[in-house]
Order: sequence, then structure tokens, then C-alpha cells
Amino acid sequence: MIVEGWASTSDRDHSGHTVLPSAYANSIKRYGLRGPQGIKLLHQHKPDRILGHIRKLEVRNRGLWIEAEVNEDLSYGRDGRVEFQRRFLPG
Repeated sequence: MIVEGWASTSDRDHSGHTVLPSAYANSIKRYGLRGPQGIKLLHQHKPDRILGHIRKLEVRNRGLWIEAEVNEDLSYGRDGRVEFQRRFLPG
């Protein structure tokens, strides 16, 4: 399953935090998307649960835009698809 959208914005989050777009750019430049130190697509922010492959991660005016492929061979990848369909697709 391909997903795309805002991974993060500079809006204030539920904890009252804001992240400046420059922080995203610095992390992408420093770590990249490949290799052991690369930025990973995680399930529930858990480093032992890599959810798939990030195709694009870029800073835009509003925040951090992501395009990624979710690995549906993983149970939590399939669960994510089912949850998305339940919440957002009619029917």
C-alpha cells in the first residue's frame, strides 16, 4: 500500500510542541533515507517495527511531506490498511 501526506507540520501538536521546518531538513540531510542510520518508516514510533520503505521525504512550506510504501506482509502493515479503510473509505 502506498501512503502519502503530512508526516509532521509546524502546527502545535497535542503536547504543545512545534517543530521548525529547518529541523526536518537538517535530519534528512544528516541521516538520509538509506542505510542503518537512515530515517525509517516506523509503526507507532517503535524502532523495532519498521513498517515499510520511505520513497520521498521532503520539507515543504507547511511541514514534512512523506510518500512511502507500507509492507503488508507484516501483520501491523495489514492492520494499518484495514484501519485506514474503516475510518476513511465509504462502504
